[in-house]
Amino acid sequence: MKKIIVLLLIFFPVISFSQNVGIGESNAHAFLQNYRKGLSMVGGKAVTMASDINGFVTMPHPRPSSHVRYTNDTHESTMTKYRFEEKEWDYDTEGVAHTGLYPDYFQNLKNLGMTKRERQVFFSAADYIVNMWQQCERISSTVR
Repeated sequence: MKKIIVLLLIFFPVISFSQNVGIGESNAHAFLQNYRKGLSMVGGKAVTMASDINGFVTMPHPRPSSHVRYTNDTHESTMTKYRFEEKEWDYDTEGVAHTGLYPDYFQNLKNLGMTKRERQVFFSAADYIVNMWQQCERISSTVR
């Protein structure tokens, strides 16, 4: 394990390590602006979000004019409201009240114009980190 950590530290400048863009104390519009800055910093690779859900940072608020369409059909641009027992959450009025509303938040990013390529990078960042870790595992025997 120590060898892997050393390799991660050694290759940190060489391998475009994942950037995390925080979502707390903000809204989807501000996140998307920061996300695009992060993408430009790492050459368009491996940028995802950091949520810091620990009770000290508020989760994203609904942006002004937020409009996630909720229906019961299966069209890709519509969503069903998250429901637990009798409570139903509406992202447009409550923002990200809990992690179950992440899909609504992601839809809001798409509604704001997050491109297909940006979403592809966003949702594949974890794979990028796993691949980097595997590269380090493969060459860890060469580290003394």
